[in-house]
Amino acid sequence: MEIIILHIAESDFPGKWTSILPNIIEKLRTSEKFGEIFGSLLGLKNLIENYEYQLDKEREPLEILVPNTFPVLDSYAKSLLSNYTEQAALAMNTILKTFLASIKVLGLNLHPYFS
Repeated sequence: MEIIILHIAESDFPGKWTSILPNIIEKLRTSEKFGEIFGSLLGLKNLIENYEYQLDKEREPLEILVPNTFPVLDSYAKSLLSNYTEQAALAMNTILKTFLASIKVLGLNLHPYFS
């Protein structure tokens, strides 16, 4: 599923698949099902990694992704620490990989995106 999302996002995000970001944020905020949350985390990570080898001008969608998703990821990561399980570890790993991919792609200071 992760590979499918990656390939669709490569050609359709943000132009044709405008609903993916709101859907990811909504699932991360409201879902209690680990499969939905983890799938959303993987989708977000793939969206960001999709821009790793793009030119700077082609990375504009990240200006939408990062400020809209990082506060949600920060909040979710904090909640994982209070009830640490194997599933929480998988989710935390994916969140950290998303942050790492963002740093690699944007080379930015992530502090402004966290509370």
